[in-house]
Amino acid sequence: MRRMVGGISLLLALLNPGPGQTSRPSERHSERGVTEGTLVREVIEVKRQYDVAQLANDGKWFERMFADDYVFIGSDGVVVSKTDYVKDMESRVLVWASVTVKDMQVRVYGDTTVVTGRFFGKGRYKGSPLDERQRFTSVWIKRSGRWQGISEHGSKLNPPDDQ
Repeated sequence: MRRMVGGISLLLALLNPGPGQTSRPSERHSERGVTEGTLVREVIEVKRQYDVAQLANDGKWFERMFADDYVFIGSDGVVVSKTDYVKDMESRVLVWASVTVKDMQVRVYGDTTVVTGRFFGKGRYKGSPLDERQRFTSVWIKRSGRWQGISEHGSKLNPPDDQ
């Protein structure tokens, strides 16, 4: 009996994954973001709406779609809150004439999504011409059945990536 209990204990120890490990193959792959499917298509649509809202200076869209603690960090290190972003949109301090996103990739991790790509925008900021060429990271979470932006960062693109 003692040998049997020892054998069962050894078997259970071998079958039980350690911390950070999983016993199911499908769970082992969950460390990689999902790059296709319904959630990815939802986020792609939200990002499409984002671009439309920028062109229309639709501050209400950003008010609704950004979390209260949303923050954008610009390539120069400037930090822009949700309140400031919405204010710039509604007051037309920031006006986009064109926006284009290239090489967008969406990775979903449960209720969190990381979107990366290249952003090209032309417009005006405080009356001065604006020609932005950035590589961006955009983080969204799903709350109460809808996606909300929580953080974004843009880094200046250098040739040849700025095309």
